[in-house]
Amino acid sequence: MRLLIIAITILWATEVFAPNVYYTEACFDMMEERIETLRDIRVTKLKIDMYLQAKSTKKRTGFAKIAWDNAVMEITDAIYSASKKYDLSTPLIMAIIETESSWRPDVTGEQGEAGLMQIKQQWCPYFLLTYETAYNIDINIDYGSWKIRHELDFADGDLDKALMEYNGVKKNIKAGKTYVAKVRATMARINSFMTRK
Repeated sequence: MRLLIIAITILWATEVFAPNVYYTEACFDMMEERIETLRDIRVTKLKIDMYLQAKSTKKRTGFAKIAWDNAVMEITDAIYSASKKYDLSTPLIMAIIETESSWRPDVTGEQGEAGLMQIKQQWCPYFLLTYETAYNIDINIDYGSWKIRHELDFADGDLDKALMEYNGVKKNIKAGKTYVAKVRATMARINSFMTRK
């Protein structure tokens, strides 16, 4: 009789408490994954920020430094968000920005291209935004990233063709090859910086 009571008690304890143990382990596993993801996000954003600070050649003080630091934070967040949203590597987005505008959010191109990713005027009606808002850092990086993702999909993942379409130099083969080589070299340099321990 005593053995029967012990056996029933063991079965009851196993049925009642075992699922809670498994649930607790699952919760810990989920928390560890979340912490790892947050760490990766923080490290990626920190490396983008460090790269941008290193690219800044101007000696800034006072309000100019505060404005630049705020712009860097905004650019960093926008690049990270766009890379996740459009499934693009951060070095690719950064290389396009560096090649197109040298990290100047307010620059206007020779044919009226706007901002960091040099959004072209003919894109704006398609994107349903005003040309003036194309200088907004978040909007500019989001739409430029959308455009390169669109071109990559259209070119079946061929980065060279996508970059030529993005820059609008597909008809000028020499200019297209020069642009692609410049973006690829910049992307390799940025990728080396981002993967450095």
